[in-house]
Amino acid sequence: MSQSLYNKLEIHNVLSRDLLIQKWEKMQNNRVLQLNIPTPTKSNTVFSFFKSDLYLLLIGVIVSLSWIFNIPLFAYISFGVIIIIIAITQKSLIGVIPILLLATFVFPDENSLISATAIGSITSVFLIFVISCVIHFIKNKNKFKFPASTIGFIALFCAAFLGGITTQGHFGSPQWVLGISTTGGMFLAMLILSITITEYNPLFIAKSFVVLTLVIITQLFVYSLRQEDLLYSIVYKTTMLGWGIGNSAAEVLALAIPFVLYAMCKSRKFSILYVSVFILSMFSILTTLSRAALIAVGFLALPMVVYSLRLSVKPLLTTIFLLSLFTLAVFLIFTFFNEEFKYIINKLMTTGISDHGRIKLWKLALDVFKTHNKFFGAGYAYGSALSLDARYFVLWYHNHYLQVLANMGIFGIIAFLIHIAQRFYYTIKRHTKFTVAALWSMFIMALFGMLDITYFQPCFLIPMIITFWATQNGLKIKDPIPADETLI
Repeated sequence: MSQSLYNKLEIHNVLSRDLLIQKWEKMQNNRVLQLNIPTPTKSNTVFSFFKSDLYLLLIGVIVSLSWIFNIPLFAYISFGVIIIIIAITQKSLIGVIPILLLATFVFPDENSLISATAIGSITSVFLIFVISCVIHFIKNKNKFKFPASTIGFIALFCAAFLGGITTQGHFGSPQWVLGISTTGGMFLAMLILSITITEYNPLFIAKSFVVLTLVIITQLFVYSLRQEDLLYSIVYKTTMLGWGIGNSAAEVLALAIPFVLYAMCKSRKFSILYVSVFILSMFSILTTLSRAALIAVGFLALPMVVYSLRLSVKPLLTTIFLLSLFTLAVFLIFTFFNEEFKYIINKLMTTGISDHGRIKLWKLALDVFKTHNKFFGAGYAYGSALSLDARYFVLWYHNHYLQVLANMGIFGIIAFLIHIAQRFYYTIKRHTKFTVAALWSMFIMALFGMLDITYFQPCFLIPMIITFWATQNGLKIKDPIPADETLI
């Protein structure tokens, strides 16, 4: 063998040996990396709190205590501080969503709701939120892109602005100001959320609705304990939670139920908790005797539950939990409250849908439409005294569609349909478990709106806007859809 050939073979062997050594060392390093437990850091421990279940529970406790002890100022000071901390420490402002969702439900007294302290507190927290969003937007160097989802809100604002334009004394009145404030607030809230909070976390949103449901169930329970004659309170519908009446509580519970079922179908460990919340919310709706909620939820409950169980990660176990707890609840009712339950059902059956003269109010709405400008309507909150001493603080016609027609005319109906079409489009465009929940909620509120008012009440508007914002953000996630969100 020549010397040159020998040298070449020697060099090849050395290189091969070196490569084998490098591969071995790399494999050992990978094993170390796989076995190494990451050291907790400031970002993934302390500040991840604002996306945790414990954080959601904290917000629920703050709201509940503020309501029970009539100290709403405590809640709003707490909320202001939390929003500032989130704005300073977090890359995303999604942690403020539970605060926005529950902030309406801290007032136990209708007089305190319209007091200077309440208005000042709400305004202050809203300003803190807006300023935090602006600072966050600038700090992250986000590019402003006008969200198309706000077009329907703009149309509603224009309808409220022009509504009653030919009605003497309406333009510039408190009722007119209330109309443009409500619809303008809807637009601003959707605009701010759309351009500043782009994170998509459907389970966090759904759990926020679960906490909201628990808060309202707690309030109804505490209210019932304070009544000398609970049966009288239920039958004659005297429930007053401050931020709303029994119908309002039923409305919020009804729109939140699909998200409780969504959380249930996603859960591997706590499905029994969500099943319990679902059953409690159903029976809580019954105690309000809200015809609109009972009909809407009753009509859709079975298909909604069956479909949710089909999507559940543990369908058999969840079904067993649901049937067992429902059977237990029915047994307890017929064992301890049999006569009361029969009396309530009899009252529902004999009264029908016109317990507060709904049919008369519907006729009144049509009369208002016929006797005023048909294109622009009589004006937002037409006929309302805006006084707690009056019979109607706001004159509601117990039908949202007739309400829009009477107050904002044909133009208002067109604006409302534009908004609904947008919500429907953003909901069905992306086929996920969360959008199915949002769609169920839309159907429930569409039915509810035939017998009562949905829009233009804060207790409905804020949850609706948050749901709309969440489904809009869902369109921004990259394909493929995460495995636990697919409908297969």
